[in-house]
Amino acid sequence: MSILPGWGSLESTANWYWGFHVAGMVFIFLLALCEILAFNYGGRADTLRGVAEGARAEKRQQEMDVAHAFHAAEVEALKKELEQAEWKTGASQRQQTDRQLSPVQGSALIHALSPFRGQKITVVCIKNDAEGCRFAEILKAVFVASGWNCEGVNQAAYSGGHPVGIEVTVNQAEGQAGRIPQPADRLIKALITLGLAGQEIFVHPTVPAGEIEFRVGRRPTTKTASESKSKAYPILGRGPSP
Repeated sequence: MSILPGWGSLESTANWYWGFHVAGMVFIFLLALCEILAFNYGGRADTLRGVAEGARAEKRQQEMDVAHAFHAAEVEALKKELEQAEWKTGASQRQQTDRQLSPVQGSALIHALSPFRGQKITVVCIKNDAEGCRFAEILKAVFVASGWNCEGVNQAAYSGGHPVGIEVTVNQAEGQAGRIPQPADRLIKALITLGLAGQEIFVHPTVPAGEIEFRVGRRPTTKTASESKSKAYPILGRGPSP
């Protein structure tokens, strides 16, 4: 122990004793102060964490409330569009066999299509097919209520046979390459689920890439759209585009 400074002197050892004693007391004081500060800061962190979590929960609730209000507004807009479409066609023109879209089906379609707001879609019915054109007007109202870009209903004459039921048509190059636009995929799946269309998707070269042509054909007479058992989308074509 002789290597320690002042080890051989009484005066030096006394000084070193008091020095280490004071240093120990200071260390104990600092240790206690650090523990107190750590405890206070820990409590403050828990408080701020609770405030942040509460703010996030409130924001999520507000977003859910806005989404619910938006959905309710869309459903109400759809009802008004359907009423307007029915008023335009006139009760005297409507047959008992007209295809109709129930409020449940309309609401389900809006819910499925709303995430793709702004999607361009062209609605086409067969020329002089009054029932098909009335049904096309109803479906157009659904697309408008979903926020899709849809301007009116076009009438066209087809070669190679008239469409039957509903045909969702996309760009031929995209369809044959297996690049079905996601909005078209969501649309056909929703129609299949609601029993409004079969499991086919149609293609044609005149349909612009990324857009959808929605063809409303004659009313099916024997086989309903929901009877198809295919597990994939057959890629089909029909005549020149109207």
